[in-house]
Amino acid sequence: MKIKEHLSRVRLGQPQRHADITLFPLFDARQSDLDYQTMDPSLMRGDLEINEINQGGEVPLLEAHNRVNEFILLLDSEEIMGAKQNRVLNTSILLPRKKRTTIPVSCTEAGRWAYASASFQSSGNMMPKAARARKMKSVTTTAASVAAACAAGAPVPPVACCYESNQSEVWEDVAFLHKKSAVPSSTSAMSDVYEAIREKIDRMTDPFKMLPGQRGILVLKNEEVMGLDLLSQPDAYAQLHRKILGSYVMDSAIEGATATRQSTDAEAQAEAFLEELSAAEGEAHKSAGEGTDVRYDSPTLSGTALMHEEQLIHASFLRHDPKLSSRAPMPPLPPVY
Repeated sequence: MKIKEHLSRVRLGQPQRHADITLFPLFDARQSDLDYQTMDPSLMRGDLEINEINQGGEVPLLEAHNRVNEFILLLDSEEIMGAKQNRVLNTSILLPRKKRTTIPVSCTEAGRWAYASASFQSSGNMMPKAARARKMKSVTTTAASVAAACAAGAPVPPVACCYESNQSEVWEDVAFLHKKSAVPSSTSAMSDVYEAIREKIDRMTDPFKMLPGQRGILVLKNEEVMGLDLLSQPDAYAQLHRKILGSYVMDSAIEGATATRQSTDAEAQAEAFLEELSAAEGEAHKSAGEGTDVRYDSPTLSGTALMHEEQLIHASFLRHDPKLSSRAPMPPLPPVY
């Protein structure tokens, strides 16, 4: 499945620049008639409850209970904290109205397997972009492998099990985040890093202003495209703007990035990236919630597009970080469960 028709009307806004980051606001002339809530306010209001799948818990699966007669959107790599250990979403999910849904997740707190609370709350964070891209690729690999096995006659597993990540890679990425930031954590929790350097993250995100009607961002760092996130509803994007942007600027916040010479062809690079995505071929899978989960993968980028009744709800395309393949391996960090 190509995403070309859904990107054809996406327009780049004027670039915003700070330190080593160049950001293009994204706009879309099409109107989406599908309304939905986002995760954080839904959890705060009690419209949404997320719990361990059972009292004993299972690392890659949780249960989300949508209590209201409205869809609720959970974004790939949003983090929730509490219960037996903190987790991140493995893919974007549109939760059905007034239903319980099993959702696929990854652990971002390897050193805890004991209840801190009965249910989950939002940490307000999203995984750093490089870790998001790596996890996205591993989830796409799993989805493709399960689909191939089922086509060959293997039993069809529960849908949420089709979106399992490489958990060892996720733990490794969290461990590198702690090492790079020099933030200690008794449970190796990703959220401890975000909490410790919150002021630095805010200093990186504050200069980038959200504009009326904005639906996403396309981000460059040091004159190279990092990726984009695009939502169907401006109101939903407004609620997620700082969280999504925080994912892209996390490394810059840790590094203490300062102003760099900005490329005069940043817009050309952004346009070229959109053209590249328009030609990308994706593989469609049944979503863990409503609609279809389309996965894209190449040697240089991974992407997902959550579709519902021919509408694009959320798209995320991320460049892979070539530094990941050359970095020294971390010592193994065994989970406690």
